Formats: sequence, C-alpha cells, structure tokens
Amino acid sequence: MSDTRDPHARPDAGRPADRWLRTCLEDSLLWPVLIAGAGILVTSGAGILLMAVRGRNPFVWVALLLLAVLCCDAVYRDLRQQRFGPANRAIAGIWVASAGAAVLAVWLGIA
Repeated sequence: MSDTRDPHARPDAGRPADRWLRTCLEDSLLWPVLIAGAGILVTSGAGILLMAVRGRNPFVWVALLLLAVLCCDAVYRDLRQQRFGPANRAIAGIWVASAGAAVLAVWLGIA
C-alpha cells in the first residue's frame, strides 16, 4: 500500500498548539509572552503538586489526576501519529519543571 502523505509537509501543520508555539519561538518579540506563560504554568503545577502531596487534599489529587490524564492523552494521540511536536515537548517540560520547582520549594523551606 502506498503512502499518501506529502514528504514536504510539516508533520505539525494541522495542530494549532504546535503552530502557536512555533510562532512564539520564531518571533523574538513574543518570547516574553512565552516565558511568562511557561512561568505561570510551572508555578501553578508546582503549587498543585505541593498541595496534593504535602496538604493531602483529596480534591487536589482529583485535579492533579485530571491534569495528568489530559496531558497523557494529548501526548498519546500525537505519538500514535508518530510525531512529537513543540506542544508535547512543552507539556513534558512543564511537568518536569513543576516537579523541580516543588522539590526546590520544599528544600528551601518555602512549602
């Protein structure tokens, strides 16, 4: 069976999140927006992780589980199509940075 995909087409051409992130990365005027957005997501993720683990709040655990399922679903759908674009890298990076920020906050005695 022949492959009908265009070899010159970008693999993330149809995904809005990938296009938006690619535009922000290519245009240096949008870097502050990207940095602020990433910072907000990292600190929010760290706060949710800290409230779930240190506060032992069951509602936060449900919220954390819901976020994890949504992120895993987005990554899984792209991996099934054999692509790992900027949005998936951002999802993985934000989770890792959130966990790192939470550990740093505990180590520094902030949380």
